[in-house]
Amino acid sequence: MRARLRPLALAGLVVAVIAAPSAAAADGLQRLWARTCEAPVTVHLDAVDDRFELDRAEVRAALRDAMAMWQDASEDTLFRKRDGEGVAVSLVYDERQAGAQARQRRRDDLVRVERQLREDRQQLEQRHEALTAESRDFESRQRRLNERVEAHEREVTAWNAGDMERTPEKRERLQDASQALSEAQDALNDERRELERRGEALNREQQVLVREMEAFNHQVDVHNREAHAATGFEMGQYERRGSQRWIRVFKADDQDELRLVLAHELGHALGIGHVPDADAVMAPYLGGDNTGRTAVSAADREALSQACRVTLTTDEQGLPPSHHGPIIHR
Repeated sequence: MRARLRPLALAGLVVAVIAAPSAAAADGLQRLWARTCEAPVTVHLDAVDDRFELDRAEVRAALRDAMAMWQDASEDTLFRKRDGEGVAVSLVYDERQAGAQARQRRRDDLVRVERQLREDRQQLEQRHEALTAESRDFESRQRRLNERVEAHEREVTAWNAGDMERTPEKRERLQDASQALSEAQDALNDERRELERRGEALNREQQVLVREMEAFNHQVDVHNREAHAATGFEMGQYERRGSQRWIRVFKADDQDELRLVLAHELGHALGIGHVPDADAVMAPYLGGDNTGRTAVSAADREALSQACRVTLTTDEQGLPPSHHGPIIHR
């Protein structure tokens, strides 16, 4: 129900790109950024608009973790934090975050409606199963009563034909049996009418539920179209003018997404351009392939090495740290 692609467009000295560039374009972009690498990059947290619904401590933690994703890949110091100096990191609230929050609220509402519809359908199915079981029991009891009525009618026929001894006692027994059978049938008739009433009520409820599910599916379609149409905007931006540098985040659903947006823009601050690998932090888009990444990818590490000529770290098996962090799809 969420848009698959959420772009991280590059802004500032380099023209923003929306789609992943070709291999030749990517190489040229990396060479351009490599000439501007100034590690270690000084960073400080600037304004945080509280309408993002993330407090300053959460944003500070996301920034720390984003820097750690790159630092874990390098033996050289890549970042340093100094209050009021270097790259100013801020969360800027505008129609992008407002739209994302509105879509998230609609999505949450749809999730609640879906949960309720599932519960209603389950309850309706349970009531239908119970009614079906009661109907089967009713039919069984009706058959047994019919057998008793048929046996009684044979006795009455024999009485009328004189095929049995006619005594006052037998006459009274047949009359009592006839009365008892008539009352039993009346009771079953009442029960049948009640079962039919309940069945009709269940059918009406089922029709209402079907209409509600159709309306829900329509709302889901509308939501998905709106969410898809909302892709293609910048979630974050790195900009440099002379000695001043900024990282601005325009959209972050939560602390984890904020960490990835910041990691992407910090990569630009290091002089790294976009890479064509969809699972990389420096991919042009934040989507299903790189959402939830906890470490930079092999392509990110290679881009870092080319841009800043740093010494890359390895783990005990000689594997890059990116192998430590699974990609979580959500």
